[in-house]
Amino acid sequence: MHLVTEIVGWAGAAIMLTAYLSVSMGWFQVGRRFQAANMLASGALVVNGANHGALPSVVVNTAWFLISMVAFLLIQLRPKAIRPAGNFPRLDGELYCSEDSKQ
Repeated sequence: MHLVTEIVGWAGAAIMLTAYLSVSMGWFQVGRRFQAANMLASGALVVNGANHGALPSVVVNTAWFLISMVAFLLIQLRPKAIRPAGNFPRLDGELYCSEDSKQ
């Protein structure tokens, strides 16, 4: 069982970092995919943290899961409720434009 929770924990960390990197680089927007990845990753890290008795990690990742779940549900109910507003520079020097700012 210990090996399984280690694999789950490392997979969760990889998913969370990949999602954050993807949004930060402008490869995809904050939306359903990002929130779903955060829910999956934080859930995995809760399992791993609980297995190690790491209460601070469990608390932070439970909060992360709940925040992502609420955001995901808001996106589902109101597709334009959570979107980046305006334009901001990306690390590659291009200007990221949200759908709302293109109009």
